[in-house]
Amino acid sequence: IEPLMPIRRRILNPFSTLKWVPYTISVANEFYSSDEMRAELLIPQDAFVCIAIGGKKQFDISWVKQLVQKKLEEENNFYFVGVNIEPFSQHKRSRFLGPIFDEKYKYSLMKCANLYLHGRALGESYGLGILEAMQLEIPILSWKRGRDRNHLYLLDSENFYRNSDDLKYKLQEEYLTYSAESIQRNKVRADGFQPEKVM
Repeated sequence: IEPLMPIRRRILNPFSTLKWVPYTISVANEFYSSDEMRAELLIPQDAFVCIAIGGKKQFDISWVKQLVQKKLEEENNFYFVGVNIEPFSQHKRSRFLGPIFDEKYKYSLMKCANLYLHGRALGESYGLGILEAMQLEIPILSWKRGRDRNHLYLLDSENFYRNSDDLKYKLQEEYLTYSAESIQRNKVRADGFQPEKVM
């Protein structure tokens, strides 16, 4: 008689049991001045600057890009800065930059913006850029959909847009001036990802 095969212990996947350590976020404490950053990009100091950061193909909601293009064409004070995303506009007030590896420079660039715009159709499984903007206390607008849903748990409810009309309304400077409380709620949440708190 052949011996019975030994019973193997089941090895649990730590991700399935939620026993995992989240990535930590700790933005720089020192920044180049907003005046310097804007001057370098030839952006007036009184302009409204919208910034988006992500992977090459991750700013990919077509109607979001169309709305940004329309604002560039219609509003002389509106500027768009895309970092590491595929250029979608040739407008003179759009700026598309490659990857930025200097964290002080990246955070300084984010700090000089009036708004962080998130436009990823898939949503976010984590949301590094969103958390960085939250810690930097920048107003954020993000699409309230996507297969990955972590951005829905991170952000305050005021930070979402549902469709083109909703985004058009919320992209107004007047709307964003009322977001002080939302910014503070986001900051408190994002500070929970500081290394000392995670560890």
